[in-house]
Amino acid sequence: EDAKCVTDPNAHSMLLVGYTETLLRVKASYGADWGDNGYVNFVRDSIYVAGCNVYKSAFAITMTLRRELEYEFCSGAAVVTYGVCKTSCEEMNTDSETGWTLAVIPSLYHNDQIQTMLETKYPGVKSNDKFNYVWIGIRDPDQDGTYLWVDGYTPVNYYNKTENLGKYGMINKNNGKWDFKNSLTYDARGLCSRPVTCWDVSTAVADGTVTFNQTPSRRVRLGTAVCDEGYTLSGASTFTCATPTCTSDETVTQCAAITVDNAAITPAQPVDSGTTITVTCNNGYTLSGVSELSCSGTSFTGVSGTSHCQLAAAVTQRSVLEAAITVDNTPTCTSDETVTQCAAITVDNAAITPAQPVDSGTTITVTCNNGYTLSGVSELSCSGTSFAEATPTCTSDETVTQCAAITVDNAAITPAQPVDSGTTITVTCNNGY
Repeated sequence: EDAKCVTDPNAHSMLLVGYTETLLRVKASYGADWGDNGYVNFVRDSIYVAGCNVYKSAFAITMTLRRELEYEFCSGAAVVTYGVCKTSCEEMNTDSETGWTLAVIPSLYHNDQIQTMLETKYPGVKSNDKFNYVWIGIRDPDQDGTYLWVDGYTPVNYYNKTENLGKYGMINKNNGKWDFKNSLTYDARGLCSRPVTCWDVSTAVADGTVTFNQTPSRRVRLGTAVCDEGYTLSGASTFTCATPTCTSDETVTQCAAITVDNAAITPAQPVDSGTTITVTCNNGYTLSGVSELSCSGTSFTGVSGTSHCQLAAAVTQRSVLEAAITVDNTPTCTSDETVTQCAAITVDNAAITPAQPVDSGTTITVTCNNGYTLSGVSELSCSGTSFAEATPTCTSDETVTQCAAITVDNAAITPAQPVDSGTTITVTCNNGY
């Protein structure tokens, strides 16, 4: 953890050669007398490593294994279109000599080999570019920098392109640079290639064996791959330099991802059967249920049977609902905060806002309907579990006069008395009167 590099930097090249969960093993460029025989261990996630921009400029090195190729002109070295040249290369294949395609250039070694061949055959810069450029087998089908060789298996780890965009590759015989054309009618000479040797493919098929139709050598030969028991072949069983692969027959099942609000789940989901995930609640939340769930087949298993669900016990003035219900095994996280509330009140002929019940510290407002007058305070404050003020009432603004009640012996009078002014009562004698 070198803090000095932040204030006194010394830019130089380093090579990452290994790592652990806590360290990065790096080879510096000061020689074996520096550090640990020329190496140093960086502490991963160190603020000093980040401050020193250790990762600001990093490059991954990919390698293409050496193999020999032979090159020939397509169409007898005549100037032809890309399509005609490609077809000419493919027609060069015979039963005894296979692998011909438009020219593949897997490395600088091969690029130099081609440039020497072209300059020897046709020396000097020509006035017409169709004699300076030669078709090769590199392609950029979508013109997005995704380069492909026409043989289908040689990786593009080396390229020597210009800034020109196009789908069909060419090489400049004078400087070895590559160019691209979009035209299918442009005429130029072209090159074909075929592999003469392969890399050692005798052990290239993992979980399988390779046999050959002739005595092993580095010459291109037909190989046959047979997978081990429990593995299935992906690709052709017979091959030349492009090897197939063997994939396991074992079926891997996974549990679909679950979510738990206010919690982190590790490891990342979905997970394979047999994996256990851990649910960790965020600060301020308490787990209800198990913290570990095991993926079995396609679903998680935890505790079996029933679980209990209840409202928070800290909510007072409310009945506590407790019911045994069957639930899945997914836990939940509930807040640790205690919340008290005031029970709802009602006032006839009035509206109350906000909606009740309300939390402690909340003020409600009582507003009488039109034609009614408030008796008492309009605002009530919830403190703990009850309102601090008395509940008001709303009374009608209208003045009502009434007739005093009368009685008639041996009779019934409806409606009940007293009655408001304007109301009619009916007197009905009992039976026998």
